[in-house]
Amino acid sequence: MRQSRNSLLKSGCLTFVVVSSMLIGCGSTQPESAADQIKAVYTSSTAAIGERDWPTACSQYTPAGQAQQVQNVRKLLGAQTPDECAAALTALDAKMTAAGGTSKDFWDRVVASAPGSTLSDLNVAGDSATATSTPAAGSPSTSTQIQGFKKLDGKWLVDTDHS
Repeated sequence: MRQSRNSLLKSGCLTFVVVSSMLIGCGSTQPESAADQIKAVYTSSTAAIGERDWPTACSQYTPAGQAQQVQNVRKLLGAQTPDECAAALTALDAKMTAAGGTSKDFWDRVVASAPGSTLSDLNVAGDSATATSTPAAGSPSTSTQIQGFKKLDGKWLVDTDHS
């Protein structure tokens, strides 16, 4: 009796381990939801901005999103703004930093607060999505904006804002 009971316990433990391993394996192969992918690309882009890693930040944007960043910088720097997203943001960063004083302080707060901004009210419709982007506490900007996202070649990217 004792021997068969030990065999049952060992068999039961082995079955539990095998089933648990199968479940863990199955869970890890499931793709992330669109919402998770969108939040990840948003977090990655804002973290890159916080680190002043302009090439990484721009790589998280669609071509239209990159063009919008260049257009936004061009409004501040004028015609001499480079046509490429990372170069334009690098030029803006250099100009704001060189300006010193309140311009530099403002820019530093904008850059530093980017990683703390959040998304809410995420709406996914096929290969497009929108969400409300809320600035982090301490950000010089207090207004929320509607941020767009697009799925291109199977990857979600930050698109133009839709405020």
